[in-house]
Amino acid sequence: MSRSYKPELEEMEKQANKNEPLTLDDVADFVWMWNERWFLETVKGFYIWLDPDYGGDNTIKKYNGSLRDFCEAEGIDFGRDKGKHIIRRYCGDDVKIV
Repeated sequence: MSRSYKPELEEMEKQANKNEPLTLDDVADFVWMWNERWFLETVKGFYIWLDPDYGGDNTIKKYNGSLRDFCEAEGIDFGRDKGKHIIRRYCGDDVKIV
């Protein structure tokens, strides 16, 4: 029987220090924005991941705004929720946080 990641992820979020920089071992809610951009919501703030599978440069950058702000700036109505994941497990070990 496989174990759900959800309890593990919720506990990891509770233990995260909001004042420390984002790491690959942090948990994020991933929203795909229909292109190389993904919106990440973490306890440490909002970030944008540029996915190399869609032509991005495989970086994660801090974003100063909400998902709504990002959608408006991109000219789209919504993104596709892809769930909560540990960044390293979803983006891989080569992603750079800049």
